[in-house]
Amino acid sequence: WRTKKPVFLRASKQWFMNTLELKAKALEAVDGVTIHPPNAKSTLKGVVEKRPYWCISRQRVWGTKIPVLYHKETEEVVISQELIERYSSLIDSHGTGFWWTLDIDEILEGTSYDSSQYCLGNDILDIWFDSGISWSAGLGSHAHMYLEGIDQFSGWFYTSLLTSVALTGKAPYKEIFVHGFTLDEKGNKMSKSVGNVVDPQDIVLGTKSKPAKGVDVLRWWVGLHASSGSSVLVGDNILAASQVEVNKIRNSIKFCLGAVKEHDTAKNVDYDELFLLDKILLHKLKVFQEKTDGFYGGREYNKVCLALLSLIADVSASYFYLVKDRLYCDGENSKSRLSALTSLYHFSQGLLGSMAPILPVLSEEAANSVPCLESPLKMGWYSQPEWLSSQISDSYTVLEEYRTLINKETKKSLEYNAVLKVTQEDLSLLENYSCDEVAEVLGVLSVQYDVVQDKDCKDVQLTPSTFGVCERCRKMTVDPSHTRDLSQDDLESEPSNLCQRCIRVLDDLKA
Repeated sequence: WRTKKPVFLRASKQWFMNTLELKAKALEAVDGVTIHPPNAKSTLKGVVEKRPYWCISRQRVWGTKIPVLYHKETEEVVISQELIERYSSLIDSHGTGFWWTLDIDEILEGTSYDSSQYCLGNDILDIWFDSGISWSAGLGSHAHMYLEGIDQFSGWFYTSLLTSVALTGKAPYKEIFVHGFTLDEKGNKMSKSVGNVVDPQDIVLGTKSKPAKGVDVLRWWVGLHASSGSSVLVGDNILAASQVEVNKIRNSIKFCLGAVKEHDTAKNVDYDELFLLDKILLHKLKVFQEKTDGFYGGREYNKVCLALLSLIADVSASYFYLVKDRLYCDGENSKSRLSALTSLYHFSQGLLGSMAPILPVLSEEAANSVPCLESPLKMGWYSQPEWLSSQISDSYTVLEEYRTLINKETKKSLEYNAVLKVTQEDLSLLENYSCDEVAEVLGVLSVQYDVVQDKDCKDVQLTPSTFGVCERCRKMTVDPSHTRDLSQDDLESEPSNLCQRCIRVLDDLKA
């Protein structure tokens, strides 16, 4: 059929396995197997139910011989325990190819059979039988998982199931993971003659015309696409998109690494002392980890990738933007800055451990670039139960409602003070944190509360700041009535318009 020429079919004597006798046990065994994706289980059951027999013999000049004798006159098949033991002995002494290398006199030597009355069988075993019995030869027991393409439901998955059920009464695997077929960007089958084959080595190492994308980009493409459908498209545009996504993750990690580069974990702040924004970050990480743990267990690697992209986008747009003021402008060893560094340390270590199975090179490279982080490939999953907090979740949900209202009013929230019209229920949540912590999460200069009785009256009132812009932190927090006079020397060494926070920080640096 490879020559695309006509094929003539002829009837011939063959060896068959009666699959009908195994059907009931095989279907029962399939029920105990976890298959990814779950809807593919019906495909395997369909093959078992509909396939009436299995022809296990082939006529080739290579392969594993079916070790049977034929009587020359009657053509009767001769199989006995005596012969099986003799064959086993010959395998030990001459290897599995003895049927090819020894003549019938040598094979039957020492047995009760007259070699002149018999001839050796010339059929070989179907190669699917060879691979289908590999669970016994390769493992000595049953496998945890079989991994192959969707076409193997009628091939390796099926033949392994039947041989195992016949010999042991159970399936040879606990799980089956099925991936799709790789096609080009237009959905066409890859062919050397067409010239649309994408070589994984070219993706990793590059070619004369295309730069190297590295192992992680290839693994990301596999993780995001290979388990998401029966057809997996690949090409320059798809790989370029994968590289962009990996670079987004890399850039976010670079921000974390820059912050914790000189961090001493001995200065880590206890969880209860962390700022609200930092607790929200760790809560998001923990939620992400619990989801991805389930995705990994379910072999849903595409969902791991999507969840990682979602987390990175969320954290980059919110936490990274809001925490910069504390990181860059607060005192080096201030509680507020150490709280931020502690949360970024935990976030970095936890994130690297979660993404290492898909992006091992990036994860290891990131951990090796700063002293405080451990190799995720050695440490593994890094997480703490206290990060998941219903109180933090409820508080953040409430604040997100007000954040949405603020964003509708202005795009420059850091120039405004906010009065939140809150219900008593919401106030009981927010009162657990300082007004400065709440203001930081909302991205405003300050926060005050105005209690309302009706939930429908929840609103936010914004008033622009009347203070000047601090020349150091760029926040509108310079109170004209609290500025200090500076000498000419001071004016040359530091700005004159500073907020009280920045004045204290600079004074501490001079001390």
